[in-house]
Order: sequence, then C-alpha cells, then structure tokens
Amino acid sequence: MIGILARAGFFPKKVHAVVDCTDYETTPKYRTLDGGPVSSVTRKKRPQHSHNRHAPKIATTVWGWKIWLMFCPMSGIPIAIYVDRINVDDRVWMWALVVQGKANLGEGRLASVSFDRGFWDGQDLHQVAKEVPFFIPGRSDLGITKEARRMAGAAYERYQKGLPVQDAVVATRAVTVVTGKGKDRRAEQKELIVIGIQDLDCDTYAAEPPESQVNSKSFVANTLKAAVVMEDPSYPNPPEDEKYLTVLTCAGMETPKDVLYAYDRFNDRSVIENSGNKEAKQAWKLEAPLEKSEAAVYLHTFMVFTLMALLAAFRAQEQAEDTALAQGKETGMERYRREVERANRGKVLVRDGDCYAVLWSWELAVLGGMQLRWHFHRKRGSHFGALRGCA
Repeated sequence: MIGILARAGFFPKKVHAVVDCTDYETTPKYRTLDGGPVSSVTRKKRPQHSHNRHAPKIATTVWGWKIWLMFCPMSGIPIAIYVDRINVDDRVWMWALVVQGKANLGEGRLASVSFDRGFWDGQDLHQVAKEVPFFIPGRSDLGITKEARRMAGAAYERYQKGLPVQDAVVATRAVTVVTGKGKDRRAEQKELIVIGIQDLDCDTYAAEPPESQVNSKSFVANTLKAAVVMEDPSYPNPPEDEKYLTVLTCAGMETPKDVLYAYDRFNDRSVIENSGNKEAKQAWKLEAPLEKSEAAVYLHTFMVFTLMALLAAFRAQEQAEDTALAQGKETGMERYRREVERANRGKVLVRDGDCYAVLWSWELAVLGGMQLRWHFHRKRGSHFGALRGCA
C-alpha cells in the first residue's frame, strides 16, 4: 500500500525519513503466541499527577510490545513498521526497517534517515551508510561526542573573538523568538549557531568490531562528521545531558548549508513523536486491540498505521483539489463525469431484443441509409468526407 502511495506521488521526490521506537503498553494478562509470559522492561517514568508535572521520575515495570516506525515528516505518512517484544533492543530491527522503507518508496527516493540515540551502534550504522546517509545524536559518554564538543568549543571561542576558524565550519541562522502574551508579546530576532566538525575518528564505526586491533600502530579508524549546536534560541535551557547537542553523520560537512542540513534532520524527529506516535495512541487508540492477545496487537498495529497513511493521502488529495477548484479547474468526480460526458456525447445506444450496440451517431445514420457529407473518425479524431450512397 505504501508503494502504491509512493508511485501516486504522495511522497516528496526525496524523502528524509525519521525512525523511532515507541512502547505498546499492555498488561501481563495478554496471551502470547508461544504461551509464555508477556515481556516487560523497567522504565523511568513520571507519575501521572496533573498538579505536579515536574515530579521526579521513578522506576516502573512496563509490559507489552514495541513498535519500530519509519515516518515521512513532510507528508505525515508512515513508511515502514516492525512490531516485536518490548524487551527487544532498538537496534535489532534497525537495518531491516531501512531496507523495507527503501523498498516501499522505490529506488532512489530515500535521501536520508534520522535515528534516536538508542539506535547508536557502529556496525549497524556502517551498514546503513552503504544504503543511505544517516543522522544520529551522539551520546554524551561517547569519545567521539566529547572530541566533537571540545573542537567545537575551541572554534566557537575564536568565532566570538572575530578570529578566523580554519578547522571547523560555522553556520548561523536568524530565529524569531516570541515571548509574553497579549500586550506583553514580543518578537525578537536571535541567532542559531552550529559548528560543523569534519573527520572525527570513531573506532567502533566499522563493518566488524575492531576489538584489540585498536591498540595496533597500523590501525586506521573510520571517520564521521558532527554538527554541534552552540546556541539554540528555540531551546534556551536544555538539560545538562543535552547541552551542546551533537549530531553525528556520514554525510558531507563542508559548507554552512551542510551543517544546517544536519541540524534540520535532527529537528525532523519531533514530527514523528507528535504526528506519529502520539497521534496513533491518542486519536487512533493504538493501545486498544480487539482482544488481549499478541496476534491482536500485531493486527491492530498494522491496521492503525495503514489507515493513518490512507487518511494522510486523502487529506493531501482533498487539499490539492480545493486549490485547483479555487483556480477554476475541474477536479475529482466532477472532472471525471465531464470527461465521460465529453467522450461519449457523439454516441448512441441501439438495442434490438437481447442484442445491443454502442455506435457513433454518424454510424447509425450511415446504417440507416442516410448520405453524409462528412463524419467524425473515431480513431484519428478528425473529420473525413463520407461517400454518397454507402451502406
């Protein structure tokens, strides 16, 4: 079905997809396919108290399944999904999701993929890079993330002092920040500053784990690029673990446009959370299967995201038709009826008992013995002279 929508033009020519996982929470009373207990994990969650939204998170046991979703933020259409037990690692279906999404969209349509931090794995990302460029936030405990932030910090200091920056690329963008409400509402222009770093060594980014080869003098590590956010007016007070956001990628990082491109790919991830996961759970009742069983979970998940894709395509078609109607163009069923009427206005239906024929009006006239000066040729679409006395 996704392939049909892709061929019909409901996706952009180049799709920058985002990938994320979401829990499908159930109870331990669900029936599984193998008869075993429902899988569970321990998550740190904030208690659901409306009067205390900043309550500290506590360890909570969660039962159920997990959904891997590839999503198109531009069209709002799901591209590919996988469903598995909730205790399965995010990276298990990472490569399969990329392969399935690329097949659904068609050759050459998938331009890039953005992942969450939980998908970080050097071997899997190295495999993904052979098919499509990836963008993923670097974890704070990774050596490549620490090195990228150190180099970006040094380049940022030189930039602030007005000195030339040679080993990094500085990208800026004006951002409008709105504060206050009513009469106190103020719109202020601030600057987004992102530093691009090239050729960062990453020991684990390889086809196979390097293991003890890292200590060898002849070992040459593969490299990645990074975009480090130094100033983001839209996110002024990030948590300590998210300060100086670092987006790692295998794509180019040579111009300011490339640096901002990496930043925008990370920003696209917010769309999948709001228009994908939350929309499916709240509006489409994703976590309410027909019965309490694993088979119903699989069936309900695929049905929900299928309907979400069809509804997004229907809305896009409706919007395109409304735009065309506003321009005075015929669309949809009205256009189809007019085309059918125009194509058949020169035809007649002749019936004799159980037999019937659909004839052009000039054919009926000729069969009736009339002499015509000219008639419309049904194959060539032009007028030709008719012989007198033909039968």
